[in-house]
Amino acid sequence: MKPIQGVIMLLLCLLTEAAFAAEPIGYYTLTKGTSSEMCVAYVRNLNSLIEEWSYMSCDRRINSEFIDFSKPTWQNIDKREYIKLVKQIIRLFDNYNSSNATENQLEWWLKGPLSLYSIRVDIDNDKSVDRVIRYNLHSCGASHLYASPIMIVDDQMKYLDVEASRHLLQNPFGDNKDLAGNWLYAMYDVFLYKGQVYFDKWSDHFSQKYYLHVFKTEKGTTQEVCTLKFEFYPGEEKR
Repeated sequence: MKPIQGVIMLLLCLLTEAAFAAEPIGYYTLTKGTSSEMCVAYVRNLNSLIEEWSYMSCDRRINSEFIDFSKPTWQNIDKREYIKLVKQIIRLFDNYNSSNATENQLEWWLKGPLSLYSIRVDIDNDKSVDRVIRYNLHSCGASHLYASPIMIVDDQMKYLDVEASRHLLQNPFGDNKDLAGNWLYAMYDVFLYKGQVYFDKWSDHFSQKYYLHVFKTEKGTTQEVCTLKFEFYPGEEKR
């Protein structure tokens, strides 16, 4: 092996060891749901993963050792194939619920770093599988606005079911006039525990930062079953 190749290999080994030796900067605690088996297990799952808290804000992971948990895989869909649906999303989230999305707004949306993902899951635990869409507004943690709300659409992805999506929009200031509410900086995800479906929300909005909220819909009612708070180890928050 040439000397320069040996140096490169040594550097790669050192970097790999450093990555695996990384220490977590904090941990999750439960502020609601301490008597819930699922909530306690979910905290243990998150704390078992050596990830920085900011990663968890974007997409929560499941440790394969926690076999009672599972996650559906979000599939990227071509937004240009679903123009009718895209216009409805613009009206709900990006156009303040006005009656029409203009062609300029539509073209901006289609050209921008905005993406749609889809899963099929029984999101409201009523024994019927739903088509759930996640709308990614820019990249999580970007320097400008970002979010990833979820919603229910028909199986052909032509229509946004606003009423069926109401329980998935757990954002402050949502009402009948503005269903989406204060949805910016809120990142949603979906997981299953022992076959039951839950969805959670992390928000980087200053009034909700460092809290992860877990919800479950059952028999037409949505309840927050867990609230998790991320606690920094001393000196880590300003690192």
